[in-house]
Amino acid sequence: MIACAALALALGAATTAAHADTAAQVLPVSVNNPYGLPGSTVFTRFTMDFSALYNLVSFDMWLDYAPGQLTFDQNASSLQYGSDAPVNLLDAMQALAAIAPMEGVVNPLVVDQPGQFSASFFLPFGTLALEQPVTLHAAFSIDASVPLGTPTQVHFHGLASQELPELGLSDDSFSRYATVSVSAIPEPAHWLMLVLGLTTIALAGRRRIKYRF
Repeated sequence: MIACAALALALGAATTAAHADTAAQVLPVSVNNPYGLPGSTVFTRFTMDFSALYNLVSFDMWLDYAPGQLTFDQNASSLQYGSDAPVNLLDAMQALAAIAPMEGVVNPLVVDQPGQFSASFFLPFGTLALEQPVTLHAAFSIDASVPLGTPTQVHFHGLASQELPELGLSDDSFSRYATVSVSAIPEPAHWLMLVLGLTTIALAGRRRIKYRF
């Protein structure tokens, strides 16, 4: 129905899983640190490493940020499974609701308020098989009143639960910070990418000149 059905690779048979007697593990998450001018929109990327088979049962996430400096834009935000095209975040939530209907219960539960966005999802039957990284492209508008040079942070944290064979449910927590720099000047990592790109172009130009004679 919606392209984000790729997020639901397989729905397992209905099971009632016991909670595994294991300490919460840490789900690897990589981030980027964007920059932008006051009044602009920036995208922070939080990539969750589901590269190994992960039989997802439930997922709870929070985005915490400074409400006087940033505004979360869920309409411009998206989810991406592996290398597939990103899917609008709201459409992804609707797709999840379609595969996990619960009578009298809002599932997934999405709360969007100044300073925090949260989403919780639970599969009452079966599991959601993930085998590739899942990336949240979180869109934030920088308030026009924020002075240049101001750094502000976004905290992405939560808990994912998976079903392990013969063990039951296992929890995986995650917590990462992204820094949004209110600036027209790229951060050092962006400068490095720019220099590498210009160097590649220069070398390619030298090869063309060499072959011309």
